[in-house]
Formats: sequence, structure tokens, C-alpha cells
Amino acid sequence: MDVFLLPAKSGGHFLYADAPEEPLPRAGDGEPAIKKIWYWVRATHHRWTRRARNKELVVKSLAHIVRLRLVYPSILSRDEANASMRGWLLGEVSRHKRWLFVDAVAFIVSIPLSFIPGPNVLLAYLGWRTAMHYKARKAGRYALSLPVDWAPNDALLDLRQLVAQPRSRDRDMRVRTLGDGLGLVRLDRAY
Repeated sequence: MDVFLLPAKSGGHFLYADAPEEPLPRAGDGEPAIKKIWYWVRATHHRWTRRARNKELVVKSLAHIVRLRLVYPSILSRDEANASMRGWLLGEVSRHKRWLFVDAVAFIVSIPLSFIPGPNVLLAYLGWRTAMHYKARKAGRYALSLPVDWAPNDALLDLRQLVAQPRSRDRDMRVRTLGDGLGLVRLDRAY
């Protein structure tokens, strides 16, 4: 699996891989107003949480591979790329460990609410998030032990320059074109 070490706007780097995106259902013309509002809420939430979901999907996808191919900017040495990759993964493991604890405690605290009749959305959500943080933390720890094939790439140098520019249609189009050349069809959504 190819994982890309991309330059961040803040100056560091982050891991990125194109993860399959689930299509969101759209409201039809004959749908009731409440259903249209629900679709709008889901689409808005989807847009707002896209980056966090992508980070979690990248980490969880690393649990299913036996060798990692890291594509990194050729301006970095192998040691710098390794340090950046490990730093990002350690940060994600730490974040998922923290949220695993928070969601597990909230799950336990919400158990008494499960005796109230009606749908138990809060308990189901907290159970789901607890399980997902556990899986992401476990996958991140596994990824730290994977053997890595190093692949420096000159095209990522152009991306570093593009990311430093203010956002515009031209910049977004150039990022999209660069992503297509790298085989990352949704690269523009990472920025």
C-alpha cells in the first residue's frame, strides 16, 4: 500500500492515502421536508469531519498490510521522513488512546440511561466510537512496527510550494492535477 508523507500547511507533514469514500444519499424532489433537512445535516457533518475521518481511515487501513511503501518529498532524507512518519503515527496513537478512554468512560456513565425507554442512540454511538478508537490505536501501534519501502518523489516538492500559496481556484486545480499524477484522485480534499 502506498502511503504519502504530504506537507502540511503548518509546516510539518502528515500521512495520506486515498481511502474509499461512502456516497451520501441525496433527497429527492418528492421527499418530505424533514428528510431533506436530515440529508443536509448529514452532508454538512460529512464535510466538517472529512479530514478527521480520513486520518482515522489511513491509520486503520495500515492494520491490513504487511509492508508499507512511504512516498515522501525528495528534499527530506530517509531519516527525516522516518521521524516525520513515526511522529505522526505516535500522535495519532496518543489521540486515539485519549479518546478511547474518554468514550469508554462516557459509555459506562451512559449505561444507566439505557433503561429509559426509546432508542438508545447515545449508548450505541459511544460504543461505536470506543470500538473505532480501539481499532485505530491498535492499527497505529502495528504500523509503527511495519517494514518500510522508501520512495522519494520530486512531485511532492511542487505540492509543498502549492500548499504555501493562498487558496484559489487555480491552486486547487493544480493540486488536483498533481494528485492525478500521483494516483491520488482526492488529494485536493486534503487541503
